[in-house]
Amino acid sequence: MKRKLLLTIKIILSLLLILGLSGCATSISEIDLAALVKKNEQQVEIFDPKPFLEDYFALLKVRDFGSCYTMLTEGTKEAISLVDFTERYDNIYNAIELTDINFAFGEARSSSSSVCNQEVTVTYSSAIFGDFTQDVVFKVYYLTDENVFRLSWTPSTIFTALTSNASVKLRSIRAKRGEILDSTHHTYAINSYAESVYVVPEEIEDMQYTVTALSKLLNMTEDEVEDVINSGNAVKYGSDVLKAYPPGGIDDATWTALTSMPGIHIDDDSMTPIRYYPNGNFFAHSMGYASPITAEELETLDPEKYDLSSVVGRTGLEAAYEDILTGTKGYSLDIFASDGQFLANVVRKEAIDGLDLEVTLDYDLQKRAEDGLEALAEEGLAGAAIALDPTTGEILAISSYPDFDPNLFVLNSDPETLASYVAEESNSPLYNRAVQGSYTPGSTMKPLIAAMCLEYDVVDEDYCFTGDITHRQWTPSGYWPYPPITRVSNYEGRVNMSNAITKSDNIYFADVALKAGWEVIEPFLQRLGFNRRIDFDLRVSKPTYNTSGNYENLHLLASTGYGQGELTISPLQMACFLSAFANDGDIMTPRLVKATRKTDAEGQYAIVDEMLASVWNENVISDEAVDKIVPMMRRVVEEGSGKKVKIDGLTICGKTGTAEIGSDKKKEIGWFIGFVEDADYDRLVCITLELPANYGGTIRYDLARDLLEP
Repeated sequence: MKRKLLLTIKIILSLLLILGLSGCATSISEIDLAALVKKNEQQVEIFDPKPFLEDYFALLKVRDFGSCYTMLTEGTKEAISLVDFTERYDNIYNAIELTDINFAFGEARSSSSSVCNQEVTVTYSSAIFGDFTQDVVFKVYYLTDENVFRLSWTPSTIFTALTSNASVKLRSIRAKRGEILDSTHHTYAINSYAESVYVVPEEIEDMQYTVTALSKLLNMTEDEVEDVINSGNAVKYGSDVLKAYPPGGIDDATWTALTSMPGIHIDDDSMTPIRYYPNGNFFAHSMGYASPITAEELETLDPEKYDLSSVVGRTGLEAAYEDILTGTKGYSLDIFASDGQFLANVVRKEAIDGLDLEVTLDYDLQKRAEDGLEALAEEGLAGAAIALDPTTGEILAISSYPDFDPNLFVLNSDPETLASYVAEESNSPLYNRAVQGSYTPGSTMKPLIAAMCLEYDVVDEDYCFTGDITHRQWTPSGYWPYPPITRVSNYEGRVNMSNAITKSDNIYFADVALKAGWEVIEPFLQRLGFNRRIDFDLRVSKPTYNTSGNYENLHLLASTGYGQGELTISPLQMACFLSAFANDGDIMTPRLVKATRKTDAEGQYAIVDEMLASVWNENVISDEAVDKIVPMMRRVVEEGSGKKVKIDGLTICGKTGTAEIGSDKKKEIGWFIGFVEDADYDRLVCITLELPANYGGTIRYDLARDLLEP
């Protein structure tokens, strides 16, 4: 309206001036000023570019760029071809995954009656960025001869800072993978960079010497070295990586030899991002490892989370928490000059980093477990060690031996060692015995069977076995076509529940199992949890108790009573079962991850989600049974089979176990599970070792004692 008023005033003043200069006798009152103004207002309306631009915008919305091109000035068409015009729009719209585009008119500024600079706010709706806006100017010409509008188009009508010689690039922003650490900030899995040996071909002075030397230093064939030197990357970018090693993987002598050759360099802070495990073998099984994404995975995994530079968790926590550790990548739409110089950012979507895992580990206890199991190496043995808080379920230490270095899987930097991990004679170092192992529990079952007897009124704690024992053997009365039941050793005193637990008497527990029958034992085992895996961060092997389904076999029934038969269980789940005696009859859900964390906007390292303590199996053992059996387990350590675990100043309750395995009985599983009582800390430990038959060593007791100490 203001613009029209000014034009009207100009018209009147012009007419007055013309009349005055011409000496015209016509008076102003004789001129129909209203009609004249109306006529010129109609002409001004003809110059309004908005209807024209609305038509142009409608064509942009449907991507009819050919029709848009017909609306450009001839000068614009000389500057850009239809093909280039179309490609410019297509490339940008496709890159940002445009879903809609809208336009809002702003101020219009006219430099003449035939030129208008129309300000427009363009709102782009993108599947990648959401909605974002650009304030641009459309310069529109009115061609009076042809009575048409034409657009003087430049790339700045797409994005404000875009020029004819500039290009638009969509860059992805890598999300950081969450790291794994404990409450005291000991780190177990972090993001780092490999030591990358790379070549700059144009700097090489003696090609044959360089190829031969690199072949020896990097353990590559000469053909492999030449392939890298002549690779597409080397040609396009002037360099390429020959081989990458974990941090510290290149010794000083090799480093010096490599960097002394013209054209050979080592980068350790930018070229090859990797997952790095700073403690090597430490906590390897449960932490697991992540390795580079495969071509097949790239086709199936979420492209918003994964690209060629991604790693994927393969085992352990790295695999179990893959979705939490992996972030969502961001994007930046940027404008670059023809020489590659950055000019401006159009829109940016920040990456969402993966969350860190805070584990429940006590670093000192974990180190004790790792060091203790190392003693197995001398004799080629294997096993697992666990320490947990029976009142919360928090895993304080968990280790399996033999172990492995997860860093070797990150870059496949040592194929020979990797091959040795799966060799037949390797003793399965990749096998997490603590959670995947399925072992016969042996005499560690006896406190649980004792609890069954008390709760199901099979016998009470004063019941004494009075059968005939000859040469440590007992044959049940009646029909018994099986081998006799054998105890480890004879002892003085009554064969009652307390002595049977303290001395680990198979005969007593075979007798009470036969009295109970499967109609009592099976419901108890199921109530205990022998028919399901315990909930845990990692997949635990499922316990078994009668896989054959042979309920008529009395020897199977009797041997189940002292922890053999067809009973199998993982060390972790067995430890949790016995933890009920240290936690008023409740089995807590074992936890290895305490919380997920991230650095928030204020820079605080904040908890995102806390894994609170929970009961997995409530009141699985009655208070009465706990009160009666715990003193018996105390006797095991004070005067029975667990005396080697005794620690001055500590009260320890526990149970030993030895289970023969294999048809030839040449191997056995050695157990000790025990907990501290009346201490200022709560801790239960479980040691499970794969041993030769009649093994006389003390490793399990030494390690248990070390883990139970403050």
